[in-house]
Amino acid sequence: MRTSSGWDDGGAAFGSDVRALAAAMIGYGLAPAGRVAVLGQAGADALRAELAVLVAGGCLVSPDPALGERGLAHALAASEVVQAIACDERHLAFLLALRPELPSLELILLMRAQPSERRPAALLVSSAVAAGHAHLEREPEMLRAALASAKPSDPAVLYWRVAGASEALSRSGLATLTERIVSAVEPGRGRPVLVAVEAGSPVRLAAAVAIGDRDGSLLLADALERPDTGLDERPVRSALLSTHALSRLAQAWQDDIARRGWPSRAVARWSLRQQGDGWKRRLAELLTLRTLRSRLGNEIGHLDVVRQKPARLDPSTDSFFEVVGLPVRELAGDVPLLPGPAIAPSA
Repeated sequence: MRTSSGWDDGGAAFGSDVRALAAAMIGYGLAPAGRVAVLGQAGADALRAELAVLVAGGCLVSPDPALGERGLAHALAASEVVQAIACDERHLAFLLALRPELPSLELILLMRAQPSERRPAALLVSSAVAAGHAHLEREPEMLRAALASAKPSDPAVLYWRVAGASEALSRSGLATLTERIVSAVEPGRGRPVLVAVEAGSPVRLAAAVAIGDRDGSLLLADALERPDTGLDERPVRSALLSTHALSRLAQAWQDDIARRGWPSRAVARWSLRQQGDGWKRRLAELLTLRTLRSRLGNEIGHLDVVRQKPARLDPSTDSFFEVVGLPVRELAGDVPLLPGPAIAPSA
């Protein structure tokens, strides 16, 4: 699935909704560094909610889905979440059943609701966004004031792992990671940047912040599918991929070649064996390599990759893209995560 939402989505709707949802959260009582959990899907709706938490000066609680329901319940309780956003009714039902165990939880928002005659709809994110726009009209500086109240050492994101421990990304750490991504992908006004990094990664969140802050256009790819799907009309200028997404892209392109008829397949494989700057390389460019790069729009000169521990970049994948003419650069430095709270053994 391709989510070509971006912060701008061809206009200003995405970024405007992020700010409005942030304003609504503040209006509903979210204080600086207040904990907010977003449960559910990995698409643009969830990313919008996650960004809104940061814009409001809050702390995003991001549990690993592999925790299971009881582990998730313990993580939410240990985090002392004050607000939660459920991406669908299944997660809403989970939160409602869990509410007696979460005395700090003051507000639940629902991303999408199914029509029901048996009960009134829960408070919807769309309603909160409308309320947030009204808040911003009355008090246009409320978001600036909230961010000014947030301390650099405050946690921006609290990641809960399967083992019951957590890691925190501080607001200053998020700023550091964001600047590294800016240096790598060079986002700018209207510049399309492809991001294919697994949900729950600090890099994915920081990339969205980097692109949004500079009025770029975020092309969010499902990290479980080939990341070049649906890019025919949105040629990318930069790409930030996980090692898994990079490997999937290389395999998809090689599979496409393998499915060609014999003459075309032979030419493509010959092209991939050419190195250097001689006439054979120029012919390979003309016959195959330029066509492969056009899958990403032919306006990109390299690929930035996020190495996921313990996974390492496969040398054959690296060399494949080198031959294609898209050298791979690894995003330098480790993510500045700090130890966070743990679930008590008695939980």
